[in-house]
Amino acid sequence: MLGAAGSVCLTRVVEGSLAARSGSDRRPTVDTVAALAGVSRQTVSNALRSPSLLAPDTLRRVLAAVDQLGYRPHSGARALRRQIPTDVVCRIPHVEDAVNASLYGAFVTGLAAALSAVGIGLRLVDADWGEHEVARYIDLYRRSEISAVVLSDPQAHDDRLTALRAAAVPVVLYGRPWAGSDVRWVDVDGAAGVAEAVRWCAERGHRRIAYLGWHEDDGVSRDRECGWRSALEELDLPWDGLAAHGLPDSVATGAGLAAMMLDRAAASTAFVCATDVLALGVLSVVRERGLRPGVDYAVIGFDDTPTAAALGLSSVRQPIRRVAESVADLVTAEIAGDDGEHRNRLIPASLVRRLT
Repeated sequence: MLGAAGSVCLTRVVEGSLAARSGSDRRPTVDTVAALAGVSRQTVSNALRSPSLLAPDTLRRVLAAVDQLGYRPHSGARALRRQIPTDVVCRIPHVEDAVNASLYGAFVTGLAAALSAVGIGLRLVDADWGEHEVARYIDLYRRSEISAVVLSDPQAHDDRLTALRAAAVPVVLYGRPWAGSDVRWVDVDGAAGVAEAVRWCAERGHRRIAYLGWHEDDGVSRDRECGWRSALEELDLPWDGLAAHGLPDSVATGAGLAAMMLDRAAASTAFVCATDVLALGVLSVVRERGLRPGVDYAVIGFDDTPTAAALGLSSVRQPIRRVAESVADLVTAEIAGDDGEHRNRLIPASLVRRLT
């Protein structure tokens, strides 16, 4: 999923070190529990999330230190420790096209499997993006039916995140909080994936490589465009006037943008798209004009959906199963109140080279 402002690419956020508690009024952390129990931080993490990995004596020692220090800012951690299932909730996205639906389906399936492995259930809610969605989450949390929320498709200055944090609801993001936040998140490095696609086009002899994305204010599209522009600058290739944007994310939008770019005097010979859906629109226009994708023109999508594989469309792959497992890992840490875990995970994407 899911920025950068203007042409500035985001870099990985690195957590600061945690000071150990020593006679202060700071709440206990994984480090202070580990010090008292005489074990490593990883052993404490295993005790809270995967107790079966530890020897009985070690587990008892760690849990005794947890109780002595009062380490557990959230009741969900107690549920994990006693192996009592607790639910996490996320929204069923309203995706109209089958191409993108497969991506969300893979994420939800992977998330459910990863959470189930540590005794946590996944609850899905059918709600519109926005206030209605947040109201459902807060209600479920206050009725003690869930322990955390997985919030997808975060936007810059996302009011949903603001409301959930104000209500003290534990949150993990699938996608980056583009305006900056201390909330845990997992995202795919779209900028790097698109840059790889641009370099491959250049290796095949293309010198005018276009980018097709959504609205310029969208963090995901802007991040991917940042990778496109950075790669062109690195290769000393032109970029001015070679980016086009449109909504919705549809085949028709991709076709319209491609036709506009092809009608220009200095037409592009390669298209790197923000999604496979837009790329499908480009393919349709290129073929209508009697041009050969992969020979006369390069067309590259993003997401590596089953549709892309079936059509031989080159695409930047999101490792969705790995994303889902990482989200589940951070959800578990959030429920357990484990402040020692890295909060942010930017997962590499990779280009799948096919016929186009």
